[in-house]
Formats: sequence, C-alpha cells, structure tokens
Amino acid sequence: MKDDIINRISNFQRQGVWVFRSVVKLVLHTAEYAPIKGNSYIPLPTSLAKKRAIINMKNEDDQCFKWCITRALNPQKQNPETVDKKLREKSKELD
Repeated sequence: MKDDIINRISNFQRQGVWVFRSVVKLVLHTAEYAPIKGNSYIPLPTSLAKKRAIINMKNEDDQCFKWCITRALNPQKQNPETVDKKLREKSKELD
C-alpha cells in the first residue's frame, strides 16, 4: 500500500502545478475478508420458485456461479436448470 500511495502522489504532482509537502492525517480501516463460497444445489423457497424468474442450477459440484453464467450466455427453454453435456462444452469454450 505504501508504494501505491507514493506512486499516486508522484502521478498527481506530475499532472499539475501542485506540490505535495506532508500527510496531515491518515486513517486506515481494515476488516477481515471472508468470501461467500458456492456449494452444490439448494432448492429455492417456494415463493421464489413459483415466480419462474430465477434459474436455480442443479449441480453436484461447487461451481454454481460458473454454471449460472454459462446458462445465461446460452439460454434454453426446456430444463434450463440442468447442467447437461452441451452446457459443459460451452463452459469449456469460455475458459
């Protein structure tokens, strides 16, 4: 972070007539990052499933997001929630 800040200050000074003299105050907030992890198929609540506005991919691996994006790019009318051979092939093309 220190190097990034120094580079930004240098770039700022080169762009104009400003001269950087000192840092008056620096406040740094940090937080632990715990990313949300995908998992296998989880059925939708009935209220959402009835709307038919969400495709809930039926997968057996931890690549839910990949299958959803691949399906969105390659829509199909019948059984859009299934991860079939055609979808797997399309996924390899996107890799």
